[in-house]
Amino acid sequence: LDEAPELPAPHNPVQTGEQADLRERLAWAMRQLPPEQRDAVTLRELSGLDYAEIAEVLGVELGTVKSRLNRGRAALRALLAGIGVTP
Repeated sequence: LDEAPELPAPHNPVQTGEQADLRERLAWAMRQLPPEQRDAVTLRELSGLDYAEIAEVLGVELGTVKSRLNRGRAALRALLAGIGVTP
């Protein structure tokens, strides 16, 4: 037993804390978006809907979905960069 290598812990508390912090920062940034952009980003990135499905759910044209996603993603990048979150 003295010669057996020590197995790593099943989870890393530091990494878990960092992930929780990142989730909190992302949630904050999402709350800053206008509702139309937030809804589009949520349906695409979290729910996995395609553009046509998002258009149907939101009752808007496909071009509107693309525009909201583009603006929402750009705003998220800027917000997150502003608080020190980088890709």
